[in-house]
Amino acid sequence: MRRTMLSLATVVTLVAAILLGRPLLDTAAQDAPTTTGHPLVGTWVIDNDTTTDTGAPPVAVFTSDGTFTDANAGFSGVWEATSPTGAVMSFVGILDNQDGFSGYIALTGPIEIDATGDAWDSTYQVMTVAADGTVLETSPPVPSHGERLQVIPVDGLGTALQEVPVWYPSPAATPTS
Repeated sequence: MRRTMLSLATVVTLVAAILLGRPLLDTAAQDAPTTTGHPLVGTWVIDNDTTTDTGAPPVAVFTSDGTFTDANAGFSGVWEATSPTGAVMSFVGILDNQDGFSGYIALTGPIEIDATGDAWDSTYQVMTVAADGTVLETSPPVPSHGERLQVIPVDGLGTALQEVPVWYPSPAATPTS
């Protein structure tokens, strides 16, 4: 009889611990940053290197399911919220015999959205990997800036978009013999 009471007391204690602990676990999961409703969701025009004014700015789309697409380069990736205004992004671009190179470029970096919710800053790094898996290069940190693409009013054409930075195209490559 005493053995039954001890077992019953143990079971009751375990059940109570599980039931009391469950709200704490659920609350922790609810407090984790989420991509749903995050201010990064949207379409952004990006100055992908604020130290130079060459190279066209990419247009990127960050979706609420945590995916990312660079509409210019065709690169894709993922992102996750790190805080109510912070995130980290990672994306990959596969290159198959582009200018004689086959492999991929991987990029990763944090993003911090400003108080307006319409601009962000990031410092990212790029890794270049050959098709055989050899890491060829890892870049130093590169500063970048994003501006949220706004709807253009129907009568607004005729004025340059504020979100798109001015840039100077890179000179065309000269073929070598």
